Amino acid sequence: MAYFLGRDVELAITTEHKILGVLVQENASTNVYEPTLVHFGEEDTPTNQYSSSADKANLFAGPRACDDSTPNNGPWGDITCDSSDVCTDGSTVLRQSQAWNNEPDNLTALDLSMGVMDEDVAFIGQRNVLKAEVKKENSISITRKKKDAMWDAIYNDARFGIGKDVTAATADSTTGLFDGLRAPDFAECGYRVYIRFKESTDQYGGEVFILRNCYITEHSVTVSADSTQEETLTLMSYTDPLIFDGRNPTHTSGSNQYIEATTSAEL
Repeated sequence: MAYFLGRDVELAITTEHKILGVLVQENASTNVYEPTLVHFGEEDTPTNQYSSSADKANLFAGPRACDDSTPNNGPWGDITCDSSDVCTDGSTVLRQSQAWNNEPDNLTALDLSMGVMDEDVAFIGQRNVLKAEVKKENSISITRKKKDAMWDAIYNDARFGIGKDVTAATADSTTGLFDGLRAPDFAECGYRVYIRFKESTDQYGGEVFILRNCYITEHSVTVSADSTQEETLTLMSYTDPLIFDGRNPTHTSGSNQYIEATTSAEL
């Protein structure tokens, strides 16, 4: 396990969908905060299309696609796309002249844990056992100063990201969210967490560590007698992480290894 202060890293969270994000908004009739899908596409005018003026402050995770027209491209900071910005499929145009930010506010610390689940196989006449790798077990615990009910709503109703074959947002708040009750055999399940270690000598930052297809497994809040102070969200991934140096290794239009979809063989 590795522990980092919030000031030492840049962290961003996106969905695994190329054009849909998740935001949290208050239900006007029940006064309860609920997660809902939001559409970042530009080619049509779908339901719940993203607007920076109305949705930026409520965004939990933007789409996996991001600006690919600058050398230091990636999911960090404010993302504003123009007419040339497309997803990695080379055709999906993102919402133009609208800014969004995938970084959680008031980040104080994170714990990064990397592990492997093995199966022990013993052989007659042999003292040593075979350690057969079954799957990766990587988790990250993110701690921030609590300022709203966003993470509470995400943990309650949107722990598993976006459902299979979902292509558009709807007016119904929870429609399209994955409930985790079927096989996660599709690339869009879960969330993607990007960690970039700060390095003052490199304008592109330090090493980049990416966890794909993460499920939210825990949420806790630190409370005192008269207030809440911090909250922690834990995400776990069973796919292999991606590790890069500070600069995107394949920066070309329509090709960005930071945001390429997980293949079926990797799930």
